[in-house]
Amino acid sequence: MIKVLYDENGKIKEFWDIPQNPATPFIEIDEETHKKIANKSNYKIIDKKLVDISNTEEYISRQNAIRKANQTAKTLNEIYQIEQKQARTIREIILNNNEDAIKRLKSYNEEIEKLRVKI
Repeated sequence: MIKVLYDENGKIKEFWDIPQNPATPFIEIDEETHKKIANKSNYKIIDKKLVDISNTEEYISRQNAIRKANQTAKTLNEIYQIEQKQARTIREIILNNNEDAIKRLKSYNEEIEKLRVKI
């Protein structure tokens, strides 16, 4: 049997395959159930029972927040990459007053504005 350790909110903390009782609350599950839930955050311990919470509003809103945070981080990284190109282009404009570089700089500014709207 596998021991499933959980916190006061029922969130699964970790799994133990040891005979001694850990200090925190736990329930026991079989190997097959452990394989099914080992890397999933959509299970919670409620009233000492393992419950799939993937259809609850709490879980869905948490997953949406995680997706939004990941998308924001990705967008910010894209902006950072473009800003690096901008800095190189500005140096090129200062040194050479290159018309093509000025056009690229305007293009980079437009790209950044489009990305900022996503955030």
